[in-house]
Amino acid sequence: MQPKNEIIGRLFRQQAGKMASILIGMFGFQHAELIEDAIQDTFVAALKVWGMKGLPEHPEAWLMKVAKHKTINELRKKGRHKELNKEWKITKEEDVQLNSESFTDKTLVHIKALFGCCNPLLSPKSQIMITLKYVCGFGDKEIARALFMEQAAVRKAIYRAKNVLREHQNFLLELSTQELKQRLPIVEKVLYLMFNEGYSTSKSDSVFDADLSFEALRLIDWILETENLSDASTHALYALMLFQFSRYEARCDKNGIPLSIEEQNREMWNKQVIKKGLFHQKKSRETEKLSRYHIESGIASIHSTASSYNDTNWDQIITLYRQLLTFDDSVSVRTNLAIALCEQGEIEESLNLLHLLVKSEQKNNSVIYASIGRVYSKSGEIEKAISSYNLAKKHCSTRYERAFIDKKLLELTY
Repeated sequence: MQPKNEIIGRLFRQQAGKMASILIGMFGFQHAELIEDAIQDTFVAALKVWGMKGLPEHPEAWLMKVAKHKTINELRKKGRHKELNKEWKITKEEDVQLNSESFTDKTLVHIKALFGCCNPLLSPKSQIMITLKYVCGFGDKEIARALFMEQAAVRKAIYRAKNVLREHQNFLLELSTQELKQRLPIVEKVLYLMFNEGYSTSKSDSVFDADLSFEALRLIDWILETENLSDASTHALYALMLFQFSRYEARCDKNGIPLSIEEQNREMWNKQVIKKGLFHQKKSRETEKLSRYHIESGIASIHSTASSYNDTNWDQIITLYRQLLTFDDSVSVRTNLAIALCEQGEIEESLNLLHLLVKSEQKNNSVIYASIGRVYSKSGEIEKAISSYNLAKKHCSTRYERAFIDKKLLELTY
C-alpha cells in the first residue's frame, strides 16, 4: 500500500488543475488567487486528516468538496458573499451528490476550461501560460522551463492575463464548433507542453511524471472523439505522444537513473501503444498541410519501429530534424540534430553545431555539454569527453541528471 503522502502527491498532480478549472468556472477569475490558496490548503488538510482517519472512500470527491467549502468560506470572510452565485452555494442536497460518480470523469469540465483559457483576447503565449497554470496545474518554474522564459516574466504575464480574463467573466461559456476549431492550435500546443513536462519533468524529485503525460493523452483522446473538432495535426500529435509514452517502462534502470534510448531494453517498449501510434500517424497523413507534430511523430516512429539502435535510419532522422528547424529553430532541435549527425558519422559537423550553441549564450545548458561529451566519446577523444561531461554536471538541475552524468563519467574512466 502506498504511503499517504505519496498518494496525496499523486492526487495533487492529477487533480489540482482540474479543481482549479472547476472552481474558477464557478466563481470567476477574479478569485483565482483565493482558489489557488484554497486548493493548497485542501491538500494540506488531506495530509493531516487522512493520516489520522485513513483514505476516504472517494478521495477525489473529498478534495473537491473541501476545496469548494474553503473557497466559499474565504469569500464570506472577505465580505464577498454577495458575489457568490447562488447556483453554487453548497446545500445538503448537493453534499449528497458529491460522490464518486460526480467527480469520476471531470474531462468535460477540464476540456471546457482548456478551450476557455485559450482565449483570443490574450496573445498566443499568454493563452498558453494561463492554461498551463490554471488547467494543467503547472507552477511558474515549469512554465518558464517549457517556454524558455524567466520565472519573473512568467509571473508578470500571467498576472496581466488574469486581469484580462477577470473582465471577461463569460470566458467559460459554451463555444461553437467553429470557435473550438479556431482555438485548437493553441490547445494542441498546451497539451504538447503538458505531455513533455510529464515525460521529462522539471521537478527535482523525479525523472518523469506519468500521470501528467497520461492526462494529456486523455484530453487529446477526447478531442479526437469529438465530431468535427480534430484535424490531421491532432492525429499527428497523438501519434507522437503514443510513441513516446510506449517507452515509459524502459526509461530508467533499477536504481531510477535515466537510460538513453540506446541503452533501453526494447522488449519493454509497449508494442500495442506503438501500434496505436502508427494508426494515428497514418490518419495524420490525410492532409496536404504539414505541422511540426507530423515531423516529430515521424522521428519518433523511426525510433519506435527500429529493431535496434544500430538499425535506426539516421539519414531519415537527420532529414526530418532539418525540416523541423523550419518550424522550431530551437536549442533542443539543434542539439538533437547534432546527436543524429554524430550517429551518422558526421562528427565534425555535429561538434560545430554544438559549439555554436555554447557560444550563443547557452553556456548553462547541461544537455549541450553532455551532448558534446557524447560526441567526443563516440570519436574516441576520451579526455575531451570527460571534460565536457564535468561541465554538464556543473549545470545539472536535478539529482537524476547528475546521476546520469556520473554514470557516463564512470564508463569513460574504467
